[in-house]
Order: sequence, then C-alpha cells, then structure tokens
Amino acid sequence: MKHLPVLVALMCLGASTCSEAQTRISGSVRAADGESLPLAHVSLSKDEHSPADEIHPAQEDGSFSFITKAVGPVVLRFSGVDHAPALLPAWLDENSDALEIDVQLATYRIPEKLNDLWLIGDFNDFSLTEGAIKMEAREDGSFQAVVEWAEPFLQYQVLARGSGFSRSINGTMSEGFAYDSAGDYRSIVATVGNSVSLRFDPAQLPRSDKEARLHYDHPFTADYNRIVADMRRRSRAYRRALLQHREAGGSIDDFQFDVAETLEQLLRSHRLSNNGKLRSLYMLAYMHMATYGAAELNPAIVEQALADISALSPLWSLQHYALVAGLRSSGLRDRYEAYVQTVINKHRDSDLRQALMASEIGYFMQQGDSARALEFYETLTRNFHDTQYTRYAIKMFSPDRKVLVGKAVPEFRFVSMDNEEQVYTRESMLGQFYLLDFWATWCGPCIMEMADLHRAFEKFKHSNFTILSLSLDTSKRTVEQFRLKRWAMPWRHSLVPGGYNSAPARKFELAGVPTLILVNDEGYIVAKGSTLRGAELEKTLAGLLGDNVVERQ
Repeated sequence: MKHLPVLVALMCLGASTCSEAQTRISGSVRAADGESLPLAHVSLSKDEHSPADEIHPAQEDGSFSFITKAVGPVVLRFSGVDHAPALLPAWLDENSDALEIDVQLATYRIPEKLNDLWLIGDFNDFSLTEGAIKMEAREDGSFQAVVEWAEPFLQYQVLARGSGFSRSINGTMSEGFAYDSAGDYRSIVATVGNSVSLRFDPAQLPRSDKEARLHYDHPFTADYNRIVADMRRRSRAYRRALLQHREAGGSIDDFQFDVAETLEQLLRSHRLSNNGKLRSLYMLAYMHMATYGAAELNPAIVEQALADISALSPLWSLQHYALVAGLRSSGLRDRYEAYVQTVINKHRDSDLRQALMASEIGYFMQQGDSARALEFYETLTRNFHDTQYTRYAIKMFSPDRKVLVGKAVPEFRFVSMDNEEQVYTRESMLGQFYLLDFWATWCGPCIMEMADLHRAFEKFKHSNFTILSLSLDTSKRTVEQFRLKRWAMPWRHSLVPGGYNSAPARKFELAGVPTLILVNDEGYIVAKGSTLRGAELEKTLAGLLGDNVVERQ
C-alpha cells in the first residue's frame, strides 16, 4: 500500500521569526459554509508579495494558535483547500497584545466558462511557463490530461484561466493535499505504472457568493488595516487614472491627479490621534503621496515625519520608496542624506536597504553623477548576492553590460506569431530601423506606452521603421485577444517562451518590462530606456531617422 507524503507541521523559513516568543496569534479558519476544511494554514510574511517567514497548520477543527517573534509590519495569510486566501495586515512589536482572529474564507471566483486549463506539478517543478501540460476539454465540461510520472505519488496544480481569473489552484482529483507556501494547495494522487490520467471538473468545486470574513476584537489592528487599505486604494486609483489617461493618448507630463484633499485628511488624522504608532503611520502615508501625485510636499511636515519616524523604524518596510520619494518631493533630499544612509547601513530589513540602494543608483544616474551611482552599486553587489535587487542593478547599471547604445544588438531568433514559417533574426532585420519592444499584456506600464507606440508607428512606418513586439505572456491566444479587443499593434510579433527565465531575457539583460531597444539599419543599438518612453519616442525617432550615424564600440 502506498503512503501519502508526510507534510511538515511547522516551518520556520525566516531567521527573524524563529527565536524568542513575542505575540500569540490564535483563532480559526473555516470554509465559506462555516464547516471545517480538509487542510488549512496560517502563514506570516513581511508583505503580501514576499515569501512566507512562518507557516502554521490549522487543526482538524480549523483552530490554530502560535507564538511569533516577528516585529513591525506583517501580513497574515489564511488559506484552505478549494478557497481563495484571505489577508490581514498587522503591526507587531514588543507591546503587542495577543491577536485572536476567526476567519471564514471565500471560494475561488471561478468563471462559468474557462478558456484553457494547464497542469503544472512535480514533472515541471511547478513552473508556470515551461513544461506545463494543456488539459483537453471534454463534452461533460470537465478537462483531462495524461502525465508521465514514474514515482509513486504526483503532486500537481491546475493553472486555470478565464474571464478575469488566472491562478493556480488544487485539482478536483486528489487523495491528499500539500500547501504550496503561497496561499494555494497542491493535489496529491497515486500513479499507476509510469503515468496518471488526471481529470479536472469545475462543477465539483464549491461555489459561494459570500465574501471572506475576518473577525477580530483589536482596535489598533482595525485602525492599522484601515490606513494601509486606504494607501493601497489610493495607489490603485492613481494607477487606474494614469492608465486611462495614457490609453486615451495623453502624455505623462500633462497627467494630473488631485491629492490635496487626501493630504489635508492625513494631516488632520495625525493631529487628532493620540496613538504614537498611528501618528507615525499617518506621516508615512503623507510621504508616500509623493509616489503618485503630490509633486511638492510641505518640507516642514516632512521634517516632522522624520522626527516622528526613526531611521531604524520597521515602518519604512511597509513602503520602501516613501522615504526617498518624500525627500525628493519636499526638496530635502540633500539635507537628509545622513538619515538615508543610516537606513541603508543599519536597518534590520535587508530588502529595504537593498531597495533604497537600487533607488539611489537610479537617482544619481539620472543626475549624471556616475561616481556616486557606482558607490551604491558596488556596496549593493558586494554585500548582497543574487537577490532581486542585485540582479536588477547588474542588468541596469553594471559597467559590464552588453546591451548598450553603440554596441551591436545581440543575435536573436524569434518566430513570428502571425506566421510560424517566418523567423526574425538580427540578419533578417538588417536594412531597417526597428524597435524591440519586450512587453506583456499583464504589464500596466506596457499598456501605458501603447498610444505612443501606435502614434510613432503610424508616423514613421513609411520611413524604413518597424516594431517587433516580444511578449512575455505564456499564451499566444492572450496576445491575440489583447490585439483584437484593446490595441491592434499592427506590426511584427513573437512570444518569448520562458519569460524572464528564457535565453533571450538573459541575452537582452531584461530587468523588467517594458524594455525598449532601438536598432539601426546596420544592426547597432542607437537608443534605449527613457528616450523611447512616452512622448520621447517620437522625438528620438525624428532625430535618429534623419541621421543614421552612431558611434560604435
């Protein structure tokens, strides 16, 4: 008889959460109908995007209780089989009271009609981009696929896509479940011989219109959640308004987002609050306004904020860029350089220190102070190795970069999305100017560039110029639907299988999307980066298409 894999009861994945006790967190996690779940967990991380530092399983009746040493802003994630995870931001310190939280999860909001389903699992190391197996639709509404696997048990997930829905979830065919450490579950099935036939039936998934409910009697946590939620809501509103403005053809320079009333509200709340932690949080929110619309913050208030918030405060971990954005907006950047250096040198949050160093590199590069930028670059890459920030800095600022203006464009081979018999290479593109546009349909900044890309293409397409858009999407259909329903993009297209993990991404030193690279008719890079974004694109093309000469290296 086969035995299901043993699941670890408790995992301490971060050094900061596995030493002396500090705060007890207890409560229960239940299904949307109020019943117990086959498997449920509570995890704790620095923020909603970071890996879990602690993972605690709930008991069979859904109850949980654990003690954590975590300090500062954290996110509690409550998860259960067949249900969407629920998040609760919290602020923990040496004075924190015990938190008791009862959670009733919501089911996945899976659309009635799913476009396509894919399997990921042990067979492809759960990669979302490479080696996924497409499931075939059946007449009864279910999906099926056969997986070759010689081990006794297979763990897998279903990557489901539909209208407004795209995520990995557990399957409906399971003999057990394992937590994936990110809020969802993996199904476990026994194999027969060297393969297993997997069937996924959306009709078997529980469905409910109930929203997730989190009940707790902790006034400070409620206030903290309200302030954090307001910050996120404002960020979403700003991005949505900017995206609409850019899609309508407006430039970034003439975009306006009124924040005056919000600034006054934050200052009023700061004055009225008697809680020191909440007052500091209001000041952080005030400084954060500089990242989306507050062009000039009041220097006196920013100084008050820095007096309220220590350079070593865990609050800065909540919003990495509030500090530098607030200082630049208020004109106090140079005056408070020592403060920033203290955060970089001594703060306990290594991610915050790295993020600020990466930001400083970009800032001094823009200011033309390459010596200062190099100081931060060397400090970052010397003290930290193979992190998201060092990888970004190396790709963007390393003196050894290969993709630079004046150098030959790297060799490439991209298969046309519209005609698989056509292949684009460096040699085949010689004789014309072309823009390599690395992008994705899920990338908001990419979509913001669409109006300018279309204007530039229409203006210069008869002047020996074209665009080759290279999508990091996993599905050709996704790009086709985007072009059909949103932007036509009437130029050349190809997919980049593997996305950021692909050979082209490494060869072109992709640190993010959009990445735009302009190549001349002799195969040399003549422009990249900010000179090809927004309204600058037309200006750059107008200048370069009139002069094909570029200094070569």
